[in-house]
Amino acid sequence: MLTKQDLNAIGSLMENKLKPVREDISVLKKDVFGLKKDVFYLKKDVKKLRSDLNTTINFFDKADQDIKTKLNKTRSEFGLKEVSFAY
Repeated sequence: MLTKQDLNAIGSLMENKLKPVREDISVLKKDVFGLKKDVFYLKKDVKKLRSDLNTTINFFDKADQDIKTKLNKTRSEFGLKEVSFAY
């Protein structure tokens, strides 16, 4: 049967063994929080990049379409066949 002194010795031994584990866990929690914060900002940046890319693509698509329309209008005024733009 274990005495109170034995139980206290076991308790202090366990406490000494668990102390580094608790410290490691607190460091991991800080690292995980830092990673969550970084992922949040990465998602925000990607969303902004997508928005900028869509805006740029739409601008150049419209400009391209305007140029095609003007070219075909000019060609028809000179009696030439319209150009087919196949991408």
